[in-house]
Amino acid sequence: MPVLDSLDKPDTTTLSISDSNGRLSAGAFVEAGKPLYVSYSPNKPSSDTLTSLSVDIQTADAKSSAKAIFSVSSGQGADKAVGSPSSAGTTLGSASSSGSSSSTSGSAASTGTTGAAAGTSVVSTGAAVLTSGNTSGSSSAAGTTGAAGSTTTDAGASSTTGISALADQSSSIPVIKVVSLTDSLPALLLPDSLAVGFYKIVLTLHSATADLTTTSIPVFVVKDASAYSIRSITSTPPAVSSGQPCFLSADILAPDGSNPYLRWSVGKTVIGEASLADGGDQISWTVPEKTGMYSVTLELFPVSASSSFAFTSAVSQTVKVAVDQGASSVAASATELGPESSYYALFHFSKDLQDVGIRSRSATVSSVSSLKSIKPVLRSYPEGVGFGYEFTGSFGVDGGDFLLPIENGALAPFTVVIRAYFKQNTTSASLLTTSNDGFTFSIVADSAGGLAATLVSGDTSITSSAGTYLRGAHEAAITVLPSGTGSIKRETMDILWFVDGQLVHVDREKAGFTGMTKGQASYRIGGIGAYQGILDELGIYTRNDAGISTSLPFFQRESAKKYRNALLYAAGFDGAALDKGVSVSGEASLVTNGLSLGKGGTVTFPDLELPESSFRMRAEFDATPSRAAFLDVFSASSLDGKPLASIPVGGSSGFTDMLAYRTQGGFTLVASGMTDKAIDLSSGSAKLRLVLRSAGDDGIRLTSFLVVSEPDKVAPPK
Repeated sequence: MPVLDSLDKPDTTTLSISDSNGRLSAGAFVEAGKPLYVSYSPNKPSSDTLTSLSVDIQTADAKSSAKAIFSVSSGQGADKAVGSPSSAGTTLGSASSSGSSSSTSGSAASTGTTGAAAGTSVVSTGAAVLTSGNTSGSSSAAGTTGAAGSTTTDAGASSTTGISALADQSSSIPVIKVVSLTDSLPALLLPDSLAVGFYKIVLTLHSATADLTTTSIPVFVVKDASAYSIRSITSTPPAVSSGQPCFLSADILAPDGSNPYLRWSVGKTVIGEASLADGGDQISWTVPEKTGMYSVTLELFPVSASSSFAFTSAVSQTVKVAVDQGASSVAASATELGPESSYYALFHFSKDLQDVGIRSRSATVSSVSSLKSIKPVLRSYPEGVGFGYEFTGSFGVDGGDFLLPIENGALAPFTVVIRAYFKQNTTSASLLTTSNDGFTFSIVADSAGGLAATLVSGDTSITSSAGTYLRGAHEAAITVLPSGTGSIKRETMDILWFVDGQLVHVDREKAGFTGMTKGQASYRIGGIGAYQGILDELGIYTRNDAGISTSLPFFQRESAKKYRNALLYAAGFDGAALDKGVSVSGEASLVTNGLSLGKGGTVTFPDLELPESSFRMRAEFDATPSRAAFLDVFSASSLDGKPLASIPVGGSSGFTDMLAYRTQGGFTLVASGMTDKAIDLSSGSAKLRLVLRSAGDDGIRLTSFLVVSEPDKVAPPK
């Protein structure tokens, strides 16, 4: 990014300028009407005869706004002392006056006599605040008249003592006589009339024949420096998974009517900048993949610029953001919905309204004539656990597409996931509506704090409610599994509601939606008079990593969130299709939230890489005493023979836990209903094949299967 101002490289130990707080550096806030103190301290003796030192206040486009000149004089009336910081001062003179120049080599004022250049005023001890030098040969201050339009003022001409000042453009340029530039120089005052803005203070040292050295210090002129501050910065969440977004917001203090510029950076990298009016006090930042603590700095500049400033601001604050490592892509999706390739439509609502799903279409703000000026605003949740765009019932996100998947002329399985800070809506308010050629799907937030979905096509209408009160930060999701879809065909349409990853309600319908084609389509999220709340994310999940059409695997995702790096395998059977690598034989079917196996039916899981530590397997099923099954454990390299172990599962408990204690070259299996079994794998594969088979006449309904490492389990109990 180009910078506004490229700093000069002067000998900074030679020329400097200070205010009451100390030496000014680039980006300092300087108050109009307050004293400034110029200092010249040579590093080594100079062979040049010094004649003057000019102080020029320039705007960003290098136009002079105020100016003063210290002129060396050995005559009577030359200044030797400087007033205190509280003393009155002389305003810098106009740089636009006749005869003025940033270079004053050979100034006649250096002789201590009259004769300053036209348009300037020569001031000695006790100088008054000078008025404009536009009147030829006249001045209201006592003294002798020099060249046309200039005034020389002697000591005692005014009761104002010891400090000179920089005049604005309505006044002449003061020429302040001093015995030596290395002595303490009289203080200068910035004009009260100087507008708030970005300036450069240019100090130039002159000899009789040349400009010897120049120091340029970029500063901001303000009325009250204490009126600008960054009260606080909040990171949402305070700890972020690697590669995920976080929301940073700041509480800014600035004068009424001002529009400060705000710049966010990590190290030397700028991650965002904008004026306060354009939302610069908040930013969505995608953190690095590398874990650790990152320092994010916010700088405040009193005014905006067409390009970034090349220096740091005098007002800044830094916040620490902790970046943690996610366990896997599934664990990462617990922080942000993804991967994008699994979502037909996906709105992250973290920094824009863009749809990044596989439809690859752009979203636009609703074009409503009376509300065109309304701009969506990012907000963090009151509890600080999330952030998103605040939907106020005054805008929506529109598009000309159908957000649900159609396959082979029928509605395909999908899950709508909504992450939001739910507020109480006074009436039923539309959250999402999408239509296609006579079919409409909608989700509304009702006044009771719940969600309801409606599917309508012709005379067919299906309504399903979550049946759960939602208030505050939640993830709500609805899965629709149409009949006749999935790797194991369903006989009914199942509608499942999840809140924060847990199944809360199920509806089963005989109706189906077929004969669908892609026709005239539209969608709207929010809208005028619609849903009010903070939307973090909204996504429509339609396929797994293998590209198979299915719904979101909540059990797998929640297990990854809970166990992180300890998770070895998880299957929940809560989708329209079996997971990649899972196969069934015999009598088997996917039912609502489970896999039903008839007598002799089996399910085979993907080969399990044997971990270095001990591990636990858990099978969950419907708690029916008459139903039983076995988990057969095979070596992946020897599948034709007898299993290494057969572990009984089933019964009235609803789950079976199996612990595998790692041993040299194998492991020892411990489970209820069986004798501890030592397994030797020293000469075989380091992978296991796990097969669950139904053994009872009534079969079994398996709801989940989980494998996690447990490194703290060293040896089986004796």
